[in-house]
Amino acid sequence: MPISFKNLLARSAPVQRANVYMHMPKTAGSLLKSILPEEDFHCCAHSVSAEQARRDFPAATLLMSVRAPLQWYLSVYNFKMASSDRDPAKDYPLMPRNSVADFMDDVLELSADGEGLKRWNKPWYYRTHLQEMTRALEETRAAPKIGLWTLNVLYYGCIRWRDVLAEPDIAGCIAQEGRGLLDIDALLRMETLESDFRENFPTHAAHLDFSKPVNKTPTRSEHKYQFAKYADRIAHKDGAMAAVLGYGI
Repeated sequence: MPISFKNLLARSAPVQRANVYMHMPKTAGSLLKSILPEEDFHCCAHSVSAEQARRDFPAATLLMSVRAPLQWYLSVYNFKMASSDRDPAKDYPLMPRNSVADFMDDVLELSADGEGLKRWNKPWYYRTHLQEMTRALEETRAAPKIGLWTLNVLYYGCIRWRDVLAEPDIAGCIAQEGRGLLDIDALLRMETLESDFRENFPTHAAHLDFSKPVNKTPTRSEHKYQFAKYADRIAHKDGAMAAVLGYGI
């Protein structure tokens, strides 16, 4: 896709902000982007990693929202299955092999070639962040060791995310380095989003409305039951990072 001179200039000289929000998908990012004041907060697109954000905004406070891994996988699946796009190439509800089991096989049991991710992220040529993740998985052979949730936390929260993927024991590296592994100055847990934000940004919090419903996809009860059965597999793939962030599965 061609890049205009205006966009190229914007990439080379980003407008500096005091705070930069890292947008890990399905962690209340749409809400935060709708209420954070533009003069004080720059909200990154999904395509921006912590590595790039720190390079573009060297003096900024980095903040990032997260949520418990099982609920995150459930939310991603619900969002895909609620797709209203009638194009068969992108309409996940009509896609063959679209059950909860198929989804978890594709995104929890990551493959180095990224074929599973490609099925659930169409059109693939737009998903530059996932392409970057997939290349790193292929180069480091890390796919069998982590799930997509941990990969996302590393991509959006750790400048050295590629180095972590190259570790022989990724879970051990995460457990040993702990919270210090992440280059995030303010971590906001979706489950306690408003209180976490108030703790880190008390001046701004007084003027923000966290009750605003944005991009919330209803959860079907049968999906909750089906995903609960994957707790052990999620713990195997994402347990180390979940523990660092204070989560169970």
